[in-house]
Amino acid sequence: MKETSFLVECHRNGVLRIEVNASNYSLNFSLSNGKFNFSLFSSDNVRLSYDGNRLIDMHNLQVLKGNDAKGQILGVINNIKEDIINEVSNLRIKYDIPVKLLTELLITAFRLDYNEISCLDHNAEYLFIHLTNDFARYSSNFEVVKKLKISLGGKNGCIKAVINLNTTYEQNSFLFSSDCLNFYNSIEEFNAFLTSYKTLNEKYIEVINYLKSKIQP
Repeated sequence: MKETSFLVECHRNGVLRIEVNASNYSLNFSLSNGKFNFSLFSSDNVRLSYDGNRLIDMHNLQVLKGNDAKGQILGVINNIKEDIINEVSNLRIKYDIPVKLLTELLITAFRLDYNEISCLDHNAEYLFIHLTNDFARYSSNFEVVKKLKISLGGKNGCIKAVINLNTTYEQNSFLFSSDCLNFYNSIEEFNAFLTSYKTLNEKYIEVINYLKSKIQP
């Protein structure tokens, strides 16, 4: 069974990107300049792309528009959304990683109403969370390792973290930048950023607390 991976990227200018590669599905949702695109691929020949008006069914060579298009894509989503949400939830159980933000974004995206989507906290300018399936750098057996990459930009600079979830081959990294361009290793400044970041948003509290737990001695 394919290992689940995901990506969430949010910008203050309204750009949003969500990618989920689950065991049987590959989902992409993007939002830019007030326009969204939702695409879904599955192991049982689902090949769909929907932009809010037009649905392209690449497997059945069919194009639908308007209410017919929306009804068709919602029908497919209703059949698979529970499986995808469950796989994302299981990642938290298996790897103890923050998934509240992704879960909420998926639930909203599945309704196909981008006006309701809210990704950034009021103190955040940028957020990037990427759960990867990488090949181990020091393994000759093409061992796949899970890494969680988190970048967060705020009023007091930017941080980047790479957390190794299932290997001891590589060390975790914690980078800080005051200008969000030139990053360097500094656990002290990384921690200072987390300490100074104030929020009541439970999804961001989960991310901040997770990162704090990873830099504790």
